[in-house]
Amino acid sequence: MKSITPTSPLMTLVVIPKGDTNTQAILARFHPIMRSMGFGSFFQEGDGLYQAGKDAETILGSPLCVFAEVDGESVVINIDGHSIFGLKGVEEQLKKIQFEYENTIDCRTELNGPNYTSAFIGNLLYTAVPIYLSATIVALGFFYLGSDGQLMTNVYLYATLGVIGAKTRFWVVQRRKQRPVWLSILFLIFVAPAILAIVGGLLWLAQQFG
Repeated sequence: MKSITPTSPLMTLVVIPKGDTNTQAILARFHPIMRSMGFGSFFQEGDGLYQAGKDAETILGSPLCVFAEVDGESVVINIDGHSIFGLKGVEEQLKKIQFEYENTIDCRTELNGPNYTSAFIGNLLYTAVPIYLSATIVALGFFYLGSDGQLMTNVYLYATLGVIGAKTRFWVVQRRKQRPVWLSILFLIFVAPAILAIVGGLLWLAQQFG
């Protein structure tokens, strides 16, 4: 069974060395390949974990982060900063990386996925549950203040946008900064209510004085 994490990818590219090639040689090819595809913002996040970034191509898009990580005797490459609606684009990017590896180094590659189950469960457990818990705390607060149902509905609407945003941006940043998962979850539980409360408070004031 695949591990469930906040960044469980829908698709992964596994690069397996052959002959005299090893995982370090595969990692060494990662940045040149990504640079040729227009990526920059290169980081070495730790031993055996590299990242390449690319700015969003549209105003409504989100930056893409490609991670290459040593996993035993292979290197696993995946793309964070996307949703299920961007799966076709992710597959195209991974196939380009796959093509470059197969034509520049002695290796075998496997394109795995889409793994909807692990991605959905990871998003639910680590992102949706903490944010909706925060939204419920805020909604109960407005309920006791006598606010109408529309305001509480709006709180959950903004929480939903937060869930989508966290999947595409928040966890990418947390992973890049190597923050423990439990600390990031506490942030979602305790900081998200403050943000939602501010948004809800502004909506409540607009109702009172509008």
